[in-house]
Amino acid sequence: MNHTFISDFQKGQEIDDYYAVAKKTKRSTKNGSYFISLTLSDRTGRVDAVVWNATLTKFGEDYNENQVVRVCGRVDEYDGKIQIVVEKIGIGDATKYEASWFLPQSPVPVDDVMKQIFSLVASVKDEKLRLLGESFLGSEDYSPNFRVAPGAVYLHHAYLGGLAAHTLAVMKFCDSLCQLYPLNRDLLIVASLFHDVGKMVENTWELIFKRTIEGELVGHLIISRDILREFTKSVGIAPEVALHLEHCILSHHGQYLYGSPKLPMTREAFALHIADLADSRFEEFDRELKNIAPGESTEPIRYLDGIRLFNL
Repeated sequence: MNHTFISDFQKGQEIDDYYAVAKKTKRSTKNGSYFISLTLSDRTGRVDAVVWNATLTKFGEDYNENQVVRVCGRVDEYDGKIQIVVEKIGIGDATKYEASWFLPQSPVPVDDVMKQIFSLVASVKDEKLRLLGESFLGSEDYSPNFRVAPGAVYLHHAYLGGLAAHTLAVMKFCDSLCQLYPLNRDLLIVASLFHDVGKMVENTWELIFKRTIEGELVGHLIISRDILREFTKSVGIAPEVALHLEHCILSHHGQYLYGSPKLPMTREAFALHIADLADSRFEEFDRELKNIAPGESTEPIRYLDGIRLFNL
C-alpha cells in the first residue's frame, strides 16, 4: 500500500489518505458558526488541518483523537505553515493502512543500543550500584517499555526506541567526562541510566506519541525518581548514595524554568545536566538541519530561544 507522508506535502496538492488524529478541537468563528481544528500525524511529522463545516459528510462514523481517519482535502498554507483544508473525513478502514505509517522508528537497531547500555552498566565497579543498574535492566515491569519508549512526544528522540538511544548517548557522554574531571564514574553511569526512565510512564505510544495524565500532572523527573527509589530500596543502596542519585535525576534539567525542582549542586549532577542537554540539542540540530541546504539557515526556532541554525 502507498501512503503520502506529511513531510512530502506540497501546497495545492490533493490528498486522499490515512492519518492519525493527534488533536481534535471544536471552535467557533466570529459569526458564531463552528469548525473543527485538527492536528494530524504520521511517522514523518504533524500537520494542522481544518474542517470548516463541522457537520461535514463523513466516511462512516465519527472520529476522535488517537484514531486513524481517512482524509480527503487540499494542502493549503496558513500563517506561513502547511495546512490541510478537509473536504471529507471519517474513521479509516483498518485494511487500507499500515501501522508502520504512524510511528517513527529508531534509526539504529534497538538491540545494538541495549547491548551497549548493558555493557556500560557491567563496567560499574561498585557491586551495589552495578546490581542497581542490572536489576532495572532485568525488570519485567520496566525493561520491555524502556526498549521501545520514545524519548519525547515532539522534540528530541521522538521515535520508538528514542528513550534508550538518548540514555545511551548520555551514558557515553558522562563516561567521557569522567576521563577529564574527578567524577564518581560508578554513580554517574547509574544516574545516567535512570535519569529519564519516567518517560515510560509520562508518554504513551499507540498510533501517536502522547502525554499520559500522570505525565501531565507529575512529569518524568518525579516519576524517574520514584522508579529509582523502588530499586534502591530493593537492592539496599546506602541512604547517602540513594540521595545523591535522586538529586542527579531531579536536577538534570538544570534550571527551574525547565522543570527541575532543584539546581545541580554536585559535580555529578552538573555533569549529568550537561550530558543530557548536549545530546538533546545535537539531536534537535540534526533534525532541524536535515533539509537545509549547505550555506542556508532555518527559520527562527521558538523552542531554541528563537535562534536560526546554519548548515555550514
